[in-house]
Amino acid sequence: MFIIEHFLYSPSLFQLTFIIFFLSFIAYIIAYVYYIKYNKGSLKKPSESKKNLLSYIAFGSFTVAMTLNIILIVDTWITAGRPPFRTMYETLIYYTFTFSIAYFFLEIFSKIRIFGIFVTIIIIGIFLYALGKRDVEQSVLMPALQTPIMVPHVTSYFIAYALIGLSFISALLSLIIKKDIDGFWLMSSHMKVNIHKLTYGLSKIAFLFLTFGLLLGSWWGQVAWSNYWGFDPKENWAFVSWLIFTSYFHLRFVKGWGVNKQAWVVIVGASAILFTYLGMQYLPKEIHQDVINNTNKSLHTYTDE
Repeated sequence: MFIIEHFLYSPSLFQLTFIIFFLSFIAYIIAYVYYIKYNKGSLKKPSESKKNLLSYIAFGSFTVAMTLNIILIVDTWITAGRPPFRTMYETLIYYTFTFSIAYFFLEIFSKIRIFGIFVTIIIIGIFLYALGKRDVEQSVLMPALQTPIMVPHVTSYFIAYALIGLSFISALLSLIIKKDIDGFWLMSSHMKVNIHKLTYGLSKIAFLFLTFGLLLGSWWGQVAWSNYWGFDPKENWAFVSWLIFTSYFHLRFVKGWGVNKQAWVVIVGASAILFTYLGMQYLPKEIHQDVINNTNKSLHTYTDE
C-alpha cells in the first residue's frame, strides 16, 4: 500500500517511465522464455526476422523508457532551476538515466541482450526505492554546491556507477556461464563474446570516469573549502572503492588470480560503490562527523527533503 500510494502521487512522467521500463522487462522475459524453448527444440525453427522480433520489441520498449527517463531528468532540471543532484530521489532517477544509456550503447555495439533482463530489474528496483525518497518540494543548493565543477563531477561518478553496474552483471554472468557468450545468449547465431574480456573492458572505462570524478571532487573541495581532502566518510569510501578497482587491474597479472577470482573482485568493488552511494545515511551520526566544518553530517550525503 505504501508503494502504491507514493506511486499514485508521483509525477505522471515518473509513472509513465516506470510503466514502460516494466513493460520492457516483461518483453525481455517473454523473449528469453521463447529462446529457451527454441533452444530445447520445443518450437519449430522460425525465420530470422521472427526469431529476432521479440528481442526488438523488448529493446524498442527499453529505448522508449530511456527517452522518457531523459525527459524526466530535463524536466526536473528546468523545474528546480538547478542540476537534479541535490536529493536522494533526484540522484536515483539520474542513475537510472546514466545506467539505461550505458546499457543502450552496450546492446547496440555488442548485441548482448541477456543483460536486458538484469538491467530492467535493477532500474525497476531503483524506481520503487525512489518512491520512498520522493521530494515534497524542491531543495535549494547550498553555496558550496553552486559551482560549475558540480555537473562534471557528479556526472563522471554516475557514468562510472552505471558502467560498474554493467560490469557487476557481467562478472556475475561469468561465474554462472563460465564460457563465452554464444549466439543463444546474444540472440544471434553469428557471434561469440568473451564475458571475462567484456567485464574487464567495462571496468576499465568505468575506472577512468571513477578517477576523473575523484580528481574533480578533490579540486571542488579545494575551491569550496580550501581543502583537497577532508577525510569525510564518503570521501574515504570513494577512495576505498577506487583502490578495489585499482587492485583488480593489478591482480590480473598475479599468478593464481584466475578469471573467477577477478570476477569476485569486481563484485566486491561494485558492493563498495553501492555502500558509498547509499550506505552513508545508515552510519551512526557520530561516525558521520564532518572534519571540515565540525558538523554532525557529511557534506556529501544527499538530503531526503
